[in-house]
Amino acid sequence: MSTAERLATALLPWLAWRSRPRLVHAALERLPCRRAATPVLPRVRIAVVQLDITLVSSAREFVERVHCRVLEAVTAGASLVIFPEYTSLPLAGLLPGARLLADRPAQSSEAHGSGQTEGGAYDVMAMAFRLTARAARRVYLATFSGLAARFGVTLLAGSLIELVDGRLCNAGYLFGPDGRILARQAKTHLVPSEVAMGYATGEEIHVVDTVAGRLAFPICMDHTYFETARIAALRGADLIIDPAANNAYYNHHAQARGVWNRVQEVQTYGVFCGAVGRVAGVVFEGRSGVYAPLGLTPDGSGVLAEAQTFDREEVVLADLDYAALDEYRRHEPLEYNVELYRRYLPVAYARDPRSVAQQPAPTGTGRAGEGR
Repeated sequence: MSTAERLATALLPWLAWRSRPRLVHAALERLPCRRAATPVLPRVRIAVVQLDITLVSSAREFVERVHCRVLEAVTAGASLVIFPEYTSLPLAGLLPGARLLADRPAQSSEAHGSGQTEGGAYDVMAMAFRLTARAARRVYLATFSGLAARFGVTLLAGSLIELVDGRLCNAGYLFGPDGRILARQAKTHLVPSEVAMGYATGEEIHVVDTVAGRLAFPICMDHTYFETARIAALRGADLIIDPAANNAYYNHHAQARGVWNRVQEVQTYGVFCGAVGRVAGVVFEGRSGVYAPLGLTPDGSGVLAEAQTFDREEVVLADLDYAALDEYRRHEPLEYNVELYRRYLPVAYARDPRSVAQQPAPTGTGRAGEGR
């Protein structure tokens, strides 16, 4: 048995005690609540929570932090509330002494492509995630299920770092107004640090019908590549959400290569929801925003609303009009050549294109190739 396994075994009962759902439910009962109005489509107000993901010391502190922002969102009229990637990361603070890591100098080498920071910060993170995975999952699910049901909102709870078949996995959860899980989306494209930590990848892009619209929520790096947004759009998504936690100093141009670009390519609404803060010597920055096709924004920028900051916690509000989006699509239609994609994409993405160049083109009819 490795040192990590011995440590996890020793800490398991203690972490289970600190993460029991009864603590979460009791904390929620003490906090104020306000029911969200049921959205009347085609219009919906959304709230994007630019969350500080620095470590917490207890389940109650985590509950109070996210509750504060949901209350702010619902009070402002939002019926869909969105949290960023790595929303569960603060719960690594349940480990004894974990908050001391927050005092380390901030690093950001992911932006330079190294995937590592000085002092092996990602090795420390991987160990902490493994040790707290079960406890964090209990707190995360109880918290966001409880918040969705108490406030009556559709709630995208960012993402959870969990263990699947012994491997770390970065997966987002979507909750309905009754607190039930509507969908789980595993991240399909990893960043170098996640590769270094041995993360598993997802293999499907989900599109979900909700009372706040038909949406998809691929995670962070997934939006750097056009395929995920195109698959979501071809499956009928009207809103594409990017829950993100960029472990790099904010760069407007680097961020714009993601969901803002994807929105212009596939003609949906889009959201970038960024995490901020400092954890184990790693900096997280990003400017959250709500986007639309250029022609649906008054100034032609493709931006409906943006955060005032890129390094502090705040809530961004925006109103979506799906009828206006449908009208825009009718006047500016996209002509997807799905047969071309079916014919060439397997060859284009083969590890050695020459090995399949002479093979017959595939004729599959999976939903990812369907038009609207």
